[in-house]
Amino acid sequence: MALPFCGDAQWLAVEHHLSLAEQTNVIDAAGLAALRRHCVALRGWKDRARQACSAVCHGDLHPQNVLMSGDQVVIIDWDAICVGPPAWDHAALLPWAERWGGSPQWYADFARGYGADLRASPLATELATLRLLAATLNKITGAASDPAYAAEARIRIRYWLGDPAAPTWTPALTERRRVGIAAIAVRQARVPQQALASQRLLYSSGPSLLRGDLFLPSPNEIRQDVVGQRTIRREADRPLR
Repeated sequence: MALPFCGDAQWLAVEHHLSLAEQTNVIDAAGLAALRRHCVALRGWKDRARQACSAVCHGDLHPQNVLMSGDQVVIIDWDAICVGPPAWDHAALLPWAERWGGSPQWYADFARGYGADLRASPLATELATLRLLAATLNKITGAASDPAYAAEARIRIRYWLGDPAAPTWTPALTERRRVGIAAIAVRQARVPQQALASQRLLYSSGPSLLRGDLFLPSPNEIRQDVVGQRTIRREADRPLR
């Protein structure tokens, strides 16, 4: 089965989601205008991404999806696996400190393990902006069903308005994702080391991630996991954070 291109995910159709956000009355005209300017500036990003070299990408690589045991690294939550430029996975971590309140050292560690630091890459910067914009629009459009989304959306819009005092953002893990992450973590913890060794691979073009070896869950674990009688199925196209 061929992996999808990173740009095929519907949550990245930012201009479409902006049109939906405009109908929510959550954000004022100035905020919507700021979002629209960024949407226009991002036009053509798919073509620019396709022009770069391609690699297998996790799609949602950030510290909450990394488990460590000693020097071993386990990457979980592979439901956004795709093909795209290496910058796609870097883009998830580049703004982690500024926007999500993480440590600046996290991206530095990732870049060192990956073998490339893309902080000066125009494509990685553009893709990071795209991901942040899509995540913001997700909060705005979700406000109709969850009032907490509206409060978070208004916090996020301060960044797009250029507020130097804009607070960091709060990522949201749904209960379904929390259970899925816990399930995979439990299953990985129970796998014998010799079995894990058979799943070792070189991720994208980097020699390792952070520290030690990277282990990829089996295809069945990527698509579904089971906790008791509950089944966690692959979510093919959900907005990230």
